[in-house]
Amino acid sequence: MVYSILDTLFQSIQLYTELSLSMREYSQRLLNFVYDNVPVTTIQTLIRCILNEDTTASGRPLTKGHHFLTLLHSMLTRLLLRCTPSQLESLLINSLTQEKVDLLIHLTEAVAGPQRDLDGLIPMLTSSESSLLFRTLVLSHWDTLVTFRPSDDLWLSVLTNIVHVKCHPGYLSQFQPVVNWYFLMLESPIRGLHDKLHYVKLVSSFLHNTLSTSEHTSSGDDTETRLLVTMETLLLSCDRTEEGKCNTVLLYTELQRGVAKCLNWGLLKLLAQFVCNNDNPRLDFASCVPPLLSSLGPAHFPSLLSRLYSLLEFNAQPLPAAHARCTLLDAVFMSCMRECYQRSALVEFYTENKMADILNNLERDVEGEAEIVEQLLVTKLVTVRVMEGLLQVSKTDLAESLESRRKTVMKFIYNRILKSNLEFTQSDYCSYLNRQLHSAAYVVTCVWISNTGADVDLYTLLFKEDIKEEKFIFKHFLHLDKEYKFPIEFNEAPREKKLLTGIRRQGPVGTEQEQYQSIDLFSSSLADDITRHDFTSSKLTPSASSGNNVTLTLELDEINTSEPMQVLTALLHQMEDRGLMSQPEDGTEFGPNWLETFISCLDSPGQERNVRVWLIKLVVNCGHILARFAVRLYPVLVRVITAGVLGSHINYFLNDVLLVLLRWNTTALPQPDTAQDLLCYLFGLVHHANDAIVKYNLELIRNLLSVWKPILDPTRLPHSAILSLVTSLNPDILYTGLKLSEILLVEQLPPYNATTERNYLKCIIELWKTKAKDSKGNTSKIPSGGSKLNNVLAVVTGGLLISFSEGKLQDDHQIGEFVRRKFESMVKSGAQNLVSSLYFVSRLYPVILDNFLNDIISSYSKVSGKPKEYCLNMVECVYKRNNKTDMWNTLRQMGVMDILEHKQHELLPAVLNLFNSIKNQLDPTRFSVKDSLLPFLRSLRRHVDSVNPQIRTRVFELVFDVYSRWFLMREGEREEGEIHSQITNDFIYFLIIACCLLHIKVLERER
Repeated sequence: MVYSILDTLFQSIQLYTELSLSMREYSQRLLNFVYDNVPVTTIQTLIRCILNEDTTASGRPLTKGHHFLTLLHSMLTRLLLRCTPSQLESLLINSLTQEKVDLLIHLTEAVAGPQRDLDGLIPMLTSSESSLLFRTLVLSHWDTLVTFRPSDDLWLSVLTNIVHVKCHPGYLSQFQPVVNWYFLMLESPIRGLHDKLHYVKLVSSFLHNTLSTSEHTSSGDDTETRLLVTMETLLLSCDRTEEGKCNTVLLYTELQRGVAKCLNWGLLKLLAQFVCNNDNPRLDFASCVPPLLSSLGPAHFPSLLSRLYSLLEFNAQPLPAAHARCTLLDAVFMSCMRECYQRSALVEFYTENKMADILNNLERDVEGEAEIVEQLLVTKLVTVRVMEGLLQVSKTDLAESLESRRKTVMKFIYNRILKSNLEFTQSDYCSYLNRQLHSAAYVVTCVWISNTGADVDLYTLLFKEDIKEEKFIFKHFLHLDKEYKFPIEFNEAPREKKLLTGIRRQGPVGTEQEQYQSIDLFSSSLADDITRHDFTSSKLTPSASSGNNVTLTLELDEINTSEPMQVLTALLHQMEDRGLMSQPEDGTEFGPNWLETFISCLDSPGQERNVRVWLIKLVVNCGHILARFAVRLYPVLVRVITAGVLGSHINYFLNDVLLVLLRWNTTALPQPDTAQDLLCYLFGLVHHANDAIVKYNLELIRNLLSVWKPILDPTRLPHSAILSLVTSLNPDILYTGLKLSEILLVEQLPPYNATTERNYLKCIIELWKTKAKDSKGNTSKIPSGGSKLNNVLAVVTGGLLISFSEGKLQDDHQIGEFVRRKFESMVKSGAQNLVSSLYFVSRLYPVILDNFLNDIISSYSKVSGKPKEYCLNMVECVYKRNNKTDMWNTLRQMGVMDILEHKQHELLPAVLNLFNSIKNQLDPTRFSVKDSLLPFLRSLRRHVDSVNPQIRTRVFELVFDVYSRWFLMREGEREEGEIHSQITNDFIYFLIIACCLLHIKVLERER
């Protein structure tokens, strides 16, 4: 029967193949019948026949196994799995042929490969069944198979498929032929590292779990030792080229995945030590910590930390270099400790013996040669950082003895390390380590205080310094010799900036952003405030708890990247959330004790500049929190600013501080003397060679004047600074002075006082005279800055005329009469100068236009470009101020209506805006529908299809207004029936166009 089935099946395959028809369904049914009704012995006979080469009726030789594998591999695998592994071994392994190897590989892929059993026809094997199958058919005959078909990639694929199912650590290490072949591939000199990476993916199957269990065979030990040496050789063999560094990262990443799978301490130790001795910034150990801990389980966290801690101890053998221990601490140990704490408490790690060792390490004397001092400082640094975990545990969860030791250690850290004045000058690295030690001590002090309780007075410890008694905090972890430089150019400012005001809206686009590590502090109370923020431009660290988390946005600069700044910023936010920053009572001169300590530290005579800069940065980071203490902080910050601590220019840092002060205006305004002192200082810094920076500086001062105007004394403004600017022979400095004058006049503040008034007005008049000389081609000692300078001069003059008209100016120089004569002479000399000067004077003093309306109208046809638009604006201003209703005839007289006849006229937007602005001043009863209204509508109709959306908007607004205000109000005049019909048709046309445009917008949004 077997041979009949085979003959029938193969003849059908041949026939249907020649007819290009599918045999799949027919053959599947036939094999289903065989599977259900034929005994195993017959199936073995069937498989043997399939594996033999035969000749079909057509005379062409066919390998039956090849066709079955191609068409019916799932059903054939189902038949094979009815045989026992020993029966399959007899069928496939004995007397190997190419067809048997193909069938064996297909069987492995069907049972273990990632694409296995897509049709659901193959019964899933248990772990023991698959293990027996792989052991019997493949792994026990590995030498025979790889010798018969020497295809390394093929057998790598087979092993990968097996490991895909049998993924427990060390599974392949029990098969010595496989181990030998694996090492042969890894140690082959003809293979490049990129090719070997495919074999490295199997490393977890050759290494045993030694983190959570110590059960493994001696052969596994030999294999592990050799494999770790091989991995280390591969890591170190990468060259220093960019390609080599990329390969190193790829190899390191694969080994990280292997650690999470096999939980092997030897491999973890190898990676930890390698990342500490390699300067490649792309090697990130922290990325492998979460999957590693997920596989390990909380019960083994203390054991893992103890092993890692043993690598950091002073008596570790061999003792790594000091810099390697530092990297090991930050990159490896702290990453694991913080992640462990977020998953489970770490009390078990802090045994009595470990606490005794911690205290002993802290009490060590640091002395000797540079290398010994470095190692001892690293030991202290390790000890302090290790305390972070214990400080997160609640007092109620600790044994009394452990709590007592914790308190003893923290008192020692605060008094003997944080406030220690010891300096180590044996090497630059010693000085660096000393700063790192104090930085770590400050961080653990913050964590300790935040978890101790709600006693606000404890927070004074964070700022408590006494310069006279030489008890310092901040100078110990800040680099005092470093000169902080804050860029003036805004495109050099840090990339991550909060959008504070519109002043600095124009920033660089498309620049790369530097990424900084998160501090990831893992406290029970402080963690929610600071661990979620990665202190980058866009990334937030996920948090399991979203209760009262605070998201911090810090600027990416060298101050904010220090860990103490990040922690202290989060701590102040936490104080606010806890309600520890109570609003000061009315009439209270001083703030809470911690704030007074902070102010004393900031404002103390002799305080280091870098300490002051650091503390002011804290104010910037916590500006909205500290707003309630604005009255107390205003004078201190202004004293520090005016002392030049933040630089001698209005740089981006000073700008940020000033913006914080501006925001505090909703809480309180500074004292008048404080505001005057700051403005005097800023007026001296406002000028800069870069026009864009001058623009920002002027805008900043304008905001300050606008917000603080209620408390300013107009007679005590820095008028002498303004006078020195406007009398300068440098046209750029002169322009800055005039712009400052304009800002003051706009805010209704005089740019002069009783002392400077005479000289100031004399200077303004001389500038007008200089302008007249320059227009004639003459030279003058007073500089001319071109149209920009002339325009701002005219604006300032308009402001002075207002002051004169309101009696605020004693016009000894008769500036009003001088300006009147000047404009009368301009009427005779030329329209261009007249129009521009009148326009800018009228921006603050529009009354002047009343005397020159006819001159403006007559000048319209004589000027070109921007002055034409000035004429239109000035005519509009006169008619609006005086509520005149005959402007329609005036515009027709000027020829403005003709502009509507041209679709591309440069003044078209200005004209449409003008008509839209003055439509309320036009009396519809004064115009002829036929002579005025209808031509106006026909002119507007020309622009209904304009590509400029602003023009289209203005056209529709005008059309609807014309119809509602002019036409409907004249509805009774039915004698103009034909005109009525024409206007109605025009209006309907506009309505149809408007509906079409609206429909197009809706469709675009739906897309």
